[in-house]
Amino acid sequence: MKVWVPQGQCSGAHRAGGERTKWINEGDEIADVGIALQRLGSRDFLPRRELEDQVPRKRNLSDQRREIVQAGEESKQNDREQPECSLGSNVTQHPPHWADILIDVLESCANMLLSLYQRILGHPVVFNRIRPLFVGGIDWTVLYKELDAGSDAVVLDVGCGTGIAHQYLRGFREYHGFDTDRIAIDLARKNTVGPNIDYQCRLLEEDDLRRIRPTKVLLSGLLHHLPDAEVVELLRMCSATPSVDRIATADAVYLPGEHVSNLLAFFDRGRFVRTTEGFLALVERANLNVVRHQIVRSHPEKGRALYLIMTLSQRRVLAET
Repeated sequence: MKVWVPQGQCSGAHRAGGERTKWINEGDEIADVGIALQRLGSRDFLPRRELEDQVPRKRNLSDQRREIVQAGEESKQNDREQPECSLGSNVTQHPPHWADILIDVLESCANMLLSLYQRILGHPVVFNRIRPLFVGGIDWTVLYKELDAGSDAVVLDVGCGTGIAHQYLRGFREYHGFDTDRIAIDLARKNTVGPNIDYQCRLLEEDDLRRIRPTKVLLSGLLHHLPDAEVVELLRMCSATPSVDRIATADAVYLPGEHVSNLLAFFDRGRFVRTTEGFLALVERANLNVVRHQIVRSHPEKGRALYLIMTLSQRRVLAET
């Protein structure tokens, strides 16, 4: 109910409990006086100014616009002062949608299964005995032929695993194996023992290359476990070692039209399986020469998985004559 006070009415005070339309400022348009009085309680007399403060006035269009602009400015100021929302802020936190919750649960389950899968495949018993059953057998004769290690060779095996290289090497002066898997290194030390055989359970460093001075570097099943930057860094370390004359690599690879092999490569523990061109591009970045590259089966007769074998060497700069 809106009330206009007629001209000439007294405007000094309004008695609580009186009629709903008395004793308001002359010519002022106000909201429901009775509601205001009910909120004020049982006080007998209210001064005119206090009553005006308690009774909400009707807002005109200019007032509404001014309030909207002021609210916008306050909102911008708050955004500048608090660029990030914290859990303790007054910002309303909307509950997540059920679809988002379902996606988070599925991602967590997938990560757990992937981690379990990686651990199972990474166990030396599974890797050496069960994996060959899936890929149709393992025979690395071609790889070690490309390595071409003789009785005077100093062999550096990066990612040596359980030391299966000794099933194919026929002679060497020194052998140095590096791997980060403690279980695999322990098995390698147990299976192959000799005064000229050394295993290290850690990452290879530049100081190791300077100390060992290898002539043959073996990277069997390693590069598809490393991101591009680490592959290039490792190959450049080998390239910068003058004693190295041959590097042999073997990795799972994606090939056009080879659906079975590609599926096996997809389920490989290595998370960085590439195409042939992808591997060759990394070799080029490391300033190494590709002597040859070839695609071979995991086993020459019954192998279902295909691997890329690369034979690399130093880039020799010919002296000008």
